[in-house]
Amino acid sequence: DNRIRMKNADNHTAKLNKSGQAALRFPTNRSLTMYFMRGSIAFFAGSAVFACLVSMFDLVIPRLIQWTVDAVIGGNLSSLPSWASGLLGQLGGADYLRAHLWLAAALVAAAALGGAVSRYGFRVSNERGAETLMQRMRDELFSHLLALPYAWIGENSTGDIALTVLEYNDSADIASIKGIGVFSDGKLVKTLSGESTQGFLILSGKLNELEIELYDKKLGKVNVSVQDIKTKRSAKTQDGRIKLHCDIFCDLTVKSAERKPPSALDKSDNERIKSALDRKLSHLCESAFYDCTRVGSDSLRILDTLCLSSKSDYEKCRSDRQKYLKTSLLSLNIIIP
Repeated sequence: DNRIRMKNADNHTAKLNKSGQAALRFPTNRSLTMYFMRGSIAFFAGSAVFACLVSMFDLVIPRLIQWTVDAVIGGNLSSLPSWASGLLGQLGGADYLRAHLWLAAALVAAAALGGAVSRYGFRVSNERGAETLMQRMRDELFSHLLALPYAWIGENSTGDIALTVLEYNDSADIASIKGIGVFSDGKLVKTLSGESTQGFLILSGKLNELEIELYDKKLGKVNVSVQDIKTKRSAKTQDGRIKLHCDIFCDLTVKSAERKPPSALDKSDNERIKSALDRKLSHLCESAFYDCTRVGSDSLRILDTLCLSSKSDYEKCRSDRQKYLKTSLLSLNIIIP
């Protein structure tokens, strides 16, 4: 947040300017960037230097091989630039190198070693710089959160917890996943069923692939693989209710059909399968959404999505989050190419 206020050494009170108002800690984006880059600039500068060295060695190695073949072995000294001719003379001339080709091979190996060391230096410097930057941002954010009063944390909820529920079989000493437990204000209020769990993961953007069995009147049972599932979310208030809109993108692969092989499916068959998949995914997502919201759980981070989409709408709803959660609506747009 670029409007974080200046704090004194104990990190709890704001520093006042001449007018008596709390001064902004980072008055410009440049000051904000330079603050977080402190400790990382040297690593990033070293990374840039090593990147230049990598490019230089990548250019030098082919040249060394070309000059060895053309000038030393082939005797075409005119192909050498003046500085390379002078260096060749200091090494004993073309005849000497032709008799000791291992010297040319050693130069190529040295250049290759220099390139490898430069690549290693580039990766280490870049990673150290990035890790230092991220650590500084995390530490600063955590320190800021610790300095906030507990009342602020209570007023600015970021959603409820969702945990995997395991079922143990003592006789077989086996644990199986039963579903997802959703919480409301720190209390477990519901355990989602298998279908609702799948819908929950889709709406949360945490499911990339799914196997589903569909039914078609002409084809019978159809097993499909839903792949590359991506969910884009937005929210707004409409008629005094929160409306969560989700665009769900996915690819479809038919694995088997009861009455026709997948290779024999025509366009109308594929369209019916897409429609059936659309209905199935809608059912999964709606089951998860209303199972969570009817018990007042924000495990799907609906209010977070509303805050990102419309801060003014979020400010209206956060004071009575339970009421708005229980009356919220879901809008889906499933896109299957």
